[in-house]
Amino acid sequence: MGYSVVDLGPMQPQGISNRGDVILTGSGLNPPHFVRLVDGTLITLPSEIIAVQAINNDRVVLALVQGSTAREYSLYNLETNTTEPIAIPGYPTIVQPVLNNSGDVVGTAAKSLNVSDDMRGFIFNRNTQAVTWVLPTLPSQPPGSTAFLELKDINDLGHAIGVQGWVLGFDQLEVPVFYDGANLRAVANPTFMSNGIRITNDDKLWVWFFGRGGPEVEAIYDATTDTLTPFSNGRIVDLNANGQILLEHEFNYYLQSGGFITAVSDLFPSGSGWSPDFAFRMNDSGAIVGWGELHTNAGSSAGRGFLLSPPPLRIPRGKRDDIIAIILWGVINCGPGVAIIGGHLVRIPPHGPLNELMAALPEALRNELTPVIKDAHFREPTDVRDFRRRVTSVISSYSRRTFGRS
Repeated sequence: MGYSVVDLGPMQPQGISNRGDVILTGSGLNPPHFVRLVDGTLITLPSEIIAVQAINNDRVVLALVQGSTAREYSLYNLETNTTEPIAIPGYPTIVQPVLNNSGDVVGTAAKSLNVSDDMRGFIFNRNTQAVTWVLPTLPSQPPGSTAFLELKDINDLGHAIGVQGWVLGFDQLEVPVFYDGANLRAVANPTFMSNGIRITNDDKLWVWFFGRGGPEVEAIYDATTDTLTPFSNGRIVDLNANGQILLEHEFNYYLQSGGFITAVSDLFPSGSGWSPDFAFRMNDSGAIVGWGELHTNAGSSAGRGFLLSPPPLRIPRGKRDDIIAIILWGVINCGPGVAIIGGHLVRIPPHGPLNELMAALPEALRNELTPVIKDAHFREPTDVRDFRRRVTSVISSYSRRTFGRS
């Protein structure tokens, strides 16, 4: 089974969540905005929303809203039909905010659009309304210059990517930066112009450099291994936590996955009638949204959005418990402080039956893990990682309560 395609109509996709919901913009001078849910339901957003930036798995939309006196970035909750303004006291200018699945908003705040006017990164916690400042703490380049920092993206771990720069008269230097939730790290050496564009949930960073008189360079930075790898297969459009890269080369779009490069046009089902013009975004499942032309027996229709979805992940019958057991064993035995449970070493079979593995655990931990296992499903490539994350959270919490460590 290959990719499937959905015609999104005469609307331009702006983004897609890992859940499969798509945010869309209609046509016209003051275009309406929509959300197409994964089940096909189309929701019209309130008319005061004048731009949509992102949607997360909780169906919260990051949007630019026209207020009574000014425009402001806000979070619109589809489930409750409520709008929550993003307020950064003392900083009227917010640039390019981004939303993650934890409800955190990352972006750049400043007194004005001048980079010398106290421009700094921020992380806004939706639940607590607290603001964490990420300041330009790297040493001045050159000494005496004015530093600024912009944050461009945030993943579900709370790690962010951005750029720190320095200006001195007409001179400037910039370097992409990685923020791990506590510390700021330069990804490379400063150059005339740089950018940190996207960060995945496995801490892969898409960065860009341009030196004076030199060529533009795109690269992938792996924050886990501290390695920077130039990208030479074209221009990166998007990337995800499964190692897939959506790219453009000579006005054609391709998907790099598992060591192979495939034209996006070849992903469409045979006879679908689609001619893709642009591919915009890709989620962690490998679903791609874009814009193109649809040819049918009734004629051709240009300017239509599309959603390309990979075939669903199918777990062989009877293998679900085996997969759960392997993941659970790996988390328990690899996690710091959790191999010794209940004060003694627990001999857990590495690939034994799930019921034997659960029986080897303390009752309190077993009771906490049972509902997580019951709710586990593996329909998408990201589901395995999400289940591992939930299991890790439960075991770490148990370990902290029991041993005072995680």
